[in-house]
Amino acid sequence: MTTRSGNRLERLVWYALLATGAALVLMQYRAIVDSIEFIAHSPAFPLWKFAHCTRPYAIGIGNSLVYTLARVVTGTLLGFSAGITIGIVASQLKYLGKRANSLLLLLAPLAPLIWMPFLMTMVGIGEATCILTVALGSVFIAAIVAYYLATNARRRYLEILALMGASSAQVLRFAIIPSMAPMLLLLLRLNLFAGWMAVLAAEMAGIDQGLGTLLMLGRALGNTSVMLLAALLIGAAAITLDTAILVAARVLVARRYGTWLFLR
Repeated sequence: MTTRSGNRLERLVWYALLATGAALVLMQYRAIVDSIEFIAHSPAFPLWKFAHCTRPYAIGIGNSLVYTLARVVTGTLLGFSAGITIGIVASQLKYLGKRANSLLLLLAPLAPLIWMPFLMTMVGIGEATCILTVALGSVFIAAIVAYYLATNARRRYLEILALMGASSAQVLRFAIIPSMAPMLLLLLRLNLFAGWMAVLAAEMAGIDQGLGTLLMLGRALGNTSVMLLAALLIGAAAITLDTAILVAARVLVARRYGTWLFLR
């Protein structure tokens, strides 16, 4: 009875939250429609800004979405790959690995925006600054997580595989990396969330195309329609990208290793 009562209470709470969310959306329905209509009829916000566009200050909606997505994916994958490589290499080294992990622990709390002034000074304001800002937001965390995962996996499987005559490379390939795969995919999803925050902040620094630029333009104009549309596009793009990663994780990990750990 206690379990059934608890389940009923949880369902009631869930349905109440859904009803509240639906009511909030309905309350803002007119504002959302007005925002879309304003953007659709405004010459400053074409659906796509072509290279021969005669309006230099126009911001293409499609361009902004594509550019921001490309920066998030490129920067996150760059930082994630570099971090995983650093973490795995550090786990195979005893003295230097521990010192490298300590250094990573010092650098990880630093927000990626701290590096942005240095990047702007060295490479200027552009695509490279956006991508590197996103990459620096994920590389240190990815390296720390990979280091601990590889170290724990090595403690667990090294003795057994050593008795079977496996070399260090075989232990890394057939035991450590497969055991890390589910958690690494979860880490990739979390890094993408952090990548969205980093890229929007980088785009607000002066990039001419991007969802962050669209959001800042709406703020500068005091136009809530532009800001609302930018927020909707950011949320939709982030959810779509995360769903795509989750589907890929289920196909690549669950079928191969027989686990759905952290993928639900």
